[in-house]
Amino acid sequence: GLVILASLGERFPKKLTKANLSAQAKTVRRLVSGKSNEQLLRMRDMVDPAKLASMRVLGLMFLNTLLVRPVLMPFVSYKMMKLTLVHGLSILSPTAFACYGLVCGTGLRDVEMAVRFGELALVLLDRFETREYLPRVYAAWYGTVYTLKYNVAKSLDCLLRAHRVGLLTGDIEFAALNANLFCFNAYGSGSIRLDVIERQWTGFRELAASLRQS
Repeated sequence: GLVILASLGERFPKKLTKANLSAQAKTVRRLVSGKSNEQLLRMRDMVDPAKLASMRVLGLMFLNTLLVRPVLMPFVSYKMMKLTLVHGLSILSPTAFACYGLVCGTGLRDVEMAVRFGELALVLLDRFETREYLPRVYAAWYGTVYTLKYNVAKSLDCLLRAHRVGLLTGDIEFAALNANLFCFNAYGSGSIRLDVIERQWTGFRELAASLRQS
C-alpha cells in the first residue's frame, strides 16, 4: 500500500514518531477548524483520478494497519481526511470520516469530535448510496465510537445489518469483523443471555471459517 501510494504522490513520514503524528493531527484540525457540518457536507466532489485511487488504497489499508502495524493506522486516517478536506468528497469519504472518528475517540479521547464525524459519515453514506462501504463505516461507528456515548445495546441490530450487507456485497472481511463486534458489544451490553451469545458466536466462527477467514 505504501509503495502504491508513493507512486500516486502520497508519501508518509519516514519516521512514524509522536511528533510527526501530532503534526498530522494538527493539520487535520486546522483544515476542519471553523467549518460547520453543513459546510463539510457541501464540499466539492473529488475528481482527480490519482486522489480517488489513493483514497481506495487508504481505505483498504486502514484495518490492516490496525491489525499488524498499529503505529501507522492514525497516519492512514489523517491522510484520508486531508485528501477529502483539500480535494473534495468521494464515495470513500464516509469511510474517511468514520475512521477519523475512531482515531479521535480511541486515540485522542475526544468523544465529541469522534461522534461528530461518525454521524457525518452516516449522512454521506446515505447520500452516496454506496452500500458496499456500509460494513466498513458501521464497524468503525457502531462497533466502537457509538458505544463511547450511546447505549451499547442499540448498536447490535446495526452490526448484524452490516454483517449481512458484507456477505451480500462480497466484503467477507468486514462481514466477519462486524459479527465479531456484535458479539463483543452483546457481551458488554448485558442485554442477551450468555448461552445465546455463545451459540451466535459459534455460528459466526463456523461461517467465517467456511469463507476462509480466521
